[in-house]
Amino acid sequence: MLFLDSFAVSCQSPRMALDIKICGLKTDKALAAALAGGASHVGFIFFAKSPRYIEPAEAGRLREAAIGKAKAVAVTVDAGDAFLDEIVEKMQPDMLQLHGSETPERVAEIKGRYGLPVMKALPVSEAADLERTRPFVGIADRFLFDAKPPKGSELPGGNGIAFDWRVLAGLDADVDYMLSGGLNAANIGDAFRLANPPGLDISSGVESAPGVKDPALIEQFFRAVRAARDNRAA
Repeated sequence: MLFLDSFAVSCQSPRMALDIKICGLKTDKALAAALAGGASHVGFIFFAKSPRYIEPAEAGRLREAAIGKAKAVAVTVDAGDAFLDEIVEKMQPDMLQLHGSETPERVAEIKGRYGLPVMKALPVSEAADLERTRPFVGIADRFLFDAKPPKGSELPGGNGIAFDWRVLAGLDADVDYMLSGGLNAANIGDAFRLANPPGLDISSGVESAPGVKDPALIEQFFRAVRAARDNRAA
């Protein structure tokens, strides 16, 4: 069984209790929109090839506005200790997200080094891919299931593509995770209907261009989440 402190948000309705992470934030306006919508988590990307890359010191400045409102997540891809040291020192994240090819041993090492909860991202395209969670059980505090990147992509996530969410229906109820990949206001109802995930992670689905978060799209996404959840509860 996986354990994680509850970071659920109400999204202005008791029926809306679920975690929502707006990831790849770089500006005050985008962060403000995420917090206003009720995000439980806000993510900052530390992968140089990503259009959402942000310097650790700037992420640290932005995350101050989220203190007491949302958990700040540092997203890294196979980062070395020196870079992780810099991120943790300058940003002071509440959680680390490991989005690369980190082994269970590396995840345990990072947890021990920083004393922070860790979310391990795993690429998914079919039900068999979920078996990759097993070695991380008891080590990772949470999983993030993202679509496998398209051939030739240098980005492990944030590609705006989805996988077949129906494969998540077979997951053990004790597996705590966030659903990522291709989410947007138009398909969030399908995500709830097919997978009913305990958490959502969205990045490119609230952008007007790669790496450019649109506050209006963030607001639209939260409205769509509330509407979809209300429809299911009706």
